[in-house]
Amino acid sequence: MHTGFKALSIGPMALTSIIASFSLIIPFIFGITVWNEALSAVSIIGMIFLFSSIILLNYRKEKGFSFKWAFYAFSTLLANGICSLIQKYHQIYYPSLYRTEFMLAAFSCVFVIFSIAALTNIEIRNSVSISVFGLASGVMNCAADYIVLYLAATENASVLFPMVSVCKVLAVWLLGRFMFKEKLKMLQIIGISAGILAIILLNI
Repeated sequence: MHTGFKALSIGPMALTSIIASFSLIIPFIFGITVWNEALSAVSIIGMIFLFSSIILLNYRKEKGFSFKWAFYAFSTLLANGICSLIQKYHQIYYPSLYRTEFMLAAFSCVFVIFSIAALTNIEIRNSVSISVFGLASGVMNCAADYIVLYLAATENASVLFPMVSVCKVLAVWLLGRFMFKEKLKMLQIIGISAGILAIILLNI
């Protein structure tokens, strides 16, 4: 979360989103090579559509990124990917058990780390306030992670985490279109279509 915020604050949003979305590569590779999860020809085609969807939905001509931004962006990719592995390993060892305890421990760590960061930063410390958007975001993140943990007990990681990633991207664009009246470009419409097709193929 920290490196993701840092990347967004100093670099292009679209490229940051693309790189963060591709954290699915880590559990995908682990699923095939370590957990011996099989991929059918249809699933492989679905993965191609999935990667295409993420790139098309986030594609913009942007400039202004730096080595510092690249470090934070790829750190976000690595951290998100490892988080997905931890969730899957937890449910391999404790299938359908201790999900609430896992989430309590995880978000307690988030709270402690960001509290320390806020209290040690003079600018932040002098202007600390309760954010409604922050609270809403925290609730939604917690709910999303709990659902992923729930599914990790029964679903293949090589399919689950790519599906979660493309669904997030599709949800953002659809909410932007219908709630904020954002106009979709042709590439983004194609990207949405590719994402829907990917979801269908990965579930066959």
